[in-house]
Amino acid sequence: MRGVLFRISISIKRRVCRDKIHYISLQICNGHREQAARLLKINSATLYGKMKKYRLK
Repeated sequence: MRGVLFRISISIKRRVCRDKIHYISLQICNGHREQAARLLKINSATLYGKMKKYRLK
């Protein structure tokens, strides 16, 4: 049971770190979403989805 909780904890930490990186990249690109998506090497639709999910502008 302890191993399962540890894996869940690591998964949540990775997700939080990834979302912070998305937010920071938007700040670096001065809000230009397509530039931020290119910087992150992800599809712009993926970035839009993350922004919507976490209510980022």
